[in-house]
Amino acid sequence: MYDIIKLRTVFFLIVLLIFLGSYGQSRLPSGSTYKDVEIFTVDGISRAKFVSMISDYFAWPHPADYNDIWKVPIDGFNDVSPADAYGKQIEVALEQGIVTKDASGNFNPGKVITRGEAADMLEKAFMIGDIVADGYMEEAELNDPLSKKEAGIIFNAVGI
Repeated sequence: MYDIIKLRTVFFLIVLLIFLGSYGQSRLPSGSTYKDVEIFTVDGISRAKFVSMISDYFAWPHPADYNDIWKVPIDGFNDVSPADAYGKQIEVALEQGIVTKDASGNFNPGKVITRGEAADMLEKAFMIGDIVADGYMEEAELNDPLSKKEAGIIFNAVGI
């Protein structure tokens, strides 16, 4: 079981590094926005894009993509709908316990993801433990934006 998780982690990191290599080349048209906030920013990766990469890696299906009469509908975020860019991936990540609602019930998809948020999501998705204590991420201010460069370093470290 551990080998499968490690193999999936390595594969995800390779896909993420490919993405980071083409950082400004979104599949969305140039200048596309999510709720009037740029998906790709100079400072780093948006929360929406980061979560969508994790959801897409695991290929978690959205309840709208299959019929299960016993499935409890997702009690989604106030600021995300399935029709939004990355909306389905964000809702599925909520269902999987990778992300949580803020006090207002929002996700804030257009905000740049912080180092702490990224660490928390990766720990939950890949069952890593403490990403900082285990040496995958340098100890620094967790409220700082996760830079493209640091994301690449973290994912290289996790994949080793």
